[in-house]
Amino acid sequence: MNTKFSLFTRRIRPGLIVGLALVVSAAAQPETEPTESGEARTDRLLSAVGSRAAWSRTNILIVEATHFSLAAPSTYNNRIVNDLTRPRVRSEAHAPGWDRWATIDGDTGTYRRDNEAVIERDAERIASDNNWWSANLYRTLRRLAMNDPDLTSHAIGVDRLEIFQEGKLLNWFRLNEDGVPVLYGTDPDSAGTIFGPLRSLCYLL
Repeated sequence: MNTKFSLFTRRIRPGLIVGLALVVSAAAQPETEPTESGEARTDRLLSAVGSRAAWSRTNILIVEATHFSLAAPSTYNNRIVNDLTRPRVRSEAHAPGWDRWATIDGDTGTYRRDNEAVIERDAERIASDNNWWSANLYRTLRRLAMNDPDLTSHAIGVDRLEIFQEGKLLNWFRLNEDGVPVLYGTDPDSAGTIFGPLRSLCYLL
């Protein structure tokens, strides 16, 4: 998936480096002793994606992406506005003859497809959407950058970083030797999602 990002907080600074792509299979990682502490691996991750200072100042992240899917439509463009400070998200996706819109705003949410009327999300879907937001990849990066005391970092083997909240896995990353995330996920048994291609840009603080 090709991606472009805009980030809003208070002043103008150099850009974050961020990206997102397709679900893939990943080879199992051999069980080896970690080569560094969880905190050191987190520092390398944040440095590779723009810096701790940059992410700690980011409140809203706008993602514009082209997705490639095995299901129809095989290619579609979307725009997602992520509020990283509270569960508020607005998204839209478009392909020829195919359009989708959705919102999350706390305990409310809406959905619309094509030329149909807007419908209110039911309680079960709103709960699911809020769970998704709680483990939002970019929200986690911001929380790590701000040294959120509710998060703990654990280094696993040579390249895996696991982030826990209240003893439960929130996100995991597989980093290359430069600290760049190559795969990420939330489910400990998932194959993961490719993270990239990474692009640098300017953003507003």
